[in-house]
Amino acid sequence: MKYTTYNQRHDGTRHRKGDDWSERIANGVAERLGVPAARTELAAEGRGVTPDTDPFEVLIRSEGWRATDRIEVFAYPERTPEGDLNTRFFARGIRHVEGAASAVGDLQVGDQLELVDEPDNPVNRRAVLVHTRTGRSVGYVPDCLVETIHELRDLDAPVEVTAEHVNPDTSPPHMRLLCRLRAPWPDGYEPLSGPEYQPIAA
Repeated sequence: MKYTTYNQRHDGTRHRKGDDWSERIANGVAERLGVPAARTELAAEGRGVTPDTDPFEVLIRSEGWRATDRIEVFAYPERTPEGDLNTRFFARGIRHVEGAASAVGDLQVGDQLELVDEPDNPVNRRAVLVHTRTGRSVGYVPDCLVETIHELRDLDAPVEVTAEHVNPDTSPPHMRLLCRLRAPWPDGYEPLSGPEYQPIAA
């Protein structure tokens, strides 16, 4: 079986992300699609997964993550009927940020969060921390969305982030905090359009 994946553009067209994946990659994706245990876990954690949920939506919500993975699945931002850019992400690096695990545990669904640049970050000088309104760090914005946030700011589009779902401390750290990002969609703007998101060469 071969897979072709697409990103849904805000104008309704689809952007091809790669054709004719190798059988090894296809099998790796297939292993993560529609696994009953994964669906049961996600449903129990309130992440909007049902037996009828599209398999790739399951991947997006669970990130299809394994400890040995070097691949990542994430959703392309959607355009709302109001013309806003809307997407969700899991806060990253909770294990590595002092006090983050405790701060996540104190959050409530709907809490407003703040984005704080970390230019001294030794790995990525454009890294963006996620803070509570009281200044406690609850992790990082994932790398796949960092440039989107900087681009929206450069276009004077106010970015709003809220706590979408808070999982208990028994959950894997990378799935503790699900956030929702929303911002006005600037005219002519195309997120995830950098060279790292172009189709994989055959």
